[in-house]
Amino acid sequence: MAKPSLAGRRMNIVTERTRRGMSQEDLSAALHVHTNSVVSWESGRVMPDGKHLLALSEFFDCDPTYLMERVGDKDA
Repeated sequence: MAKPSLAGRRMNIVTERTRRGMSQEDLSAALHVHTNSVVSWESGRVMPDGKHLLALSEFFDCDPTYLMERVGDKDA
């Protein structure tokens, strides 16, 4: 079953990753996923599943909803 697409929206996942000075490879290693998964999430082609979205929100210490937004403030 295909995951919903967000049609090329750049997600806050990339904002948080770059804020930490991490490469896509660094993030994929930290989450134990393939780099292609990170690329797909960041581009908005594919949404992370629940397990990975929770892992991302814990890793970046923010609300999962913030990570899926195009723009936003993680402390809002």
